[in-house]
Amino acid sequence: RAAEAGDAAAGREFRGAADRVFEFMLGALRLRRGFAWPLFEERTGQPRAAADAPLEVSREQGLVEESAHGLRASERGWRHLNALCELFLPEERINVEAANLRREAA
Repeated sequence: RAAEAGDAAAGREFRGAADRVFEFMLGALRLRRGFAWPLFEERTGQPRAAADAPLEVSREQGLVEESAHGLRASERGWRHLNALCELFLPEERINVEAANLRREAA
């Protein structure tokens, strides 16, 4: 609504470091061949370590396969691709999205 009223800032997407990691993973994990870590660093501007916490969970659940070259979704990861991608969604974004949904429902 605010964007319709001409408030350009209200229509902007998040663009913090955590959001860039999420957006990259959202697209890259959908590629059967996966991606190389140098591409992750180039596109997100973040070191590989920026994805460590969700990667740990992904590994524990058997959702990803890693190699010296990069990362890709495992067969189990393909069956649960949305859940895999959600692991990379920043906590603060989840809270903001929930607040927006509550506001729209009111």
